[in-house]
Amino acid sequence: MLKVGVFGVGHLGKFHLNNWKEMAGVELVGFFDPNDATAKDVTDKYKIKRYNENW
Repeated sequence: MLKVGVFGVGHLGKFHLNNWKEMAGVELVGFFDPNDATAKDVTDKYKIKRYNENW
C-alpha cells in the first residue's frame, strides 16, 4: 500500500486528490494547504486529514 499526501489543494491539487483516491493500492492519508477556506472545503468533501504547520 502506497501512502500519499498532497501539498497544495487549490485548483490543480483537487485533480491530484481525485486521481489518487481512484488508484488501487493507494491510501490518501492527508493534505497540506495554508488557505483555511480551501482546506475546509477539501476536508468536508474528501473526508481526509488536513496537516498544517502545527501538525
